[in-house]
Amino acid sequence: MFYMKERKEQVAVVVVTYNRKEMLKKNIDCLLKQTYKPAKIIVVDNHSTDGTKAEFESFFKKNKIDYIYMKKNLGGAGGFSKGIDYATKAGYDYIWGMDDDAFPEKEALEELMKAKKTFSEEVCLWSGETRKEEYPKSGLKEVEEWAFVGFFIPTSIVKKIGLPRSDFFIYFDDFEYADRVKTVAKTKIYRVQASRIKHDVGDGKMLEKTIFGKRLEILSMPNWKMYYHTRNRLLMYKWSDFKKWKQLFRYNPPAFIKLLLIRPSQAGMFLYGQLHGILGISGKRVNPK
Repeated sequence: MFYMKERKEQVAVVVVTYNRKEMLKKNIDCLLKQTYKPAKIIVVDNHSTDGTKAEFESFFKKNKIDYIYMKKNLGGAGGFSKGIDYATKAGYDYIWGMDDDAFPEKEALEELMKAKKTFSEEVCLWSGETRKEEYPKSGLKEVEEWAFVGFFIPTSIVKKIGLPRSDFFIYFDDFEYADRVKTVAKTKIYRVQASRIKHDVGDGKMLEKTIFGKRLEILSMPNWKMYYHTRNRLLMYKWSDFKKWKQLFRYNPPAFIKLLLIRPSQAGMFLYGQLHGILGISGKRVNPK
């Protein structure tokens, strides 16, 4: 009697990069050292202008890494949409996605594959960061949302819910995608403690001001980021979703007041983003500076 060898499930890793050669080099090195070898690494380059293409193209060919150099910068949202579409059409079973500033430990993908086997149904997973975080004894924590840093999704789910919204450019494309995983595909998302990724987010500078003895703070960001951050928080949801109304009337007003008190020069960009969020205007409307 002959027994067919069990087919190894194929995972494609999607990495989105833009003008960060040193981080990309470190990221790829981490991926090549994974104990569970991905079937393919796909790098989506958002039209880098720092020489990434010239420096890495031959290296990618040598290591059989698929390199997609975009004709223009479509932001993280456009990059992930392109990479997920590419991997799904190529027939891979799962996609593990991240930015170039994510550095997974060598067992990170193997731990995701182990976690996946503990479920009888298809689920989506999310690699845990190296920072301290509370988990149940199982090491698996159900979450409502994820970031596009270590997200793990079956391509069968992608076919149900479609691609990330490339028209977001940056910010909240990952949250919106997680919402579709849960509401359209009716699929749960679990964060996996043992699958660890170091995420080099840099030092997010907070702006602070004390008024009447109360300390207020906001995250410092340039005008163009303020626009997408404000707009996409509204574009995430349909008008039939109560969460959109909550964002508009509960969260945005105090955020705007804090901005007026701490950095009033950005009030106009906040309102511009909110207006487009209300009107449903998406796409790349403000250029990065």
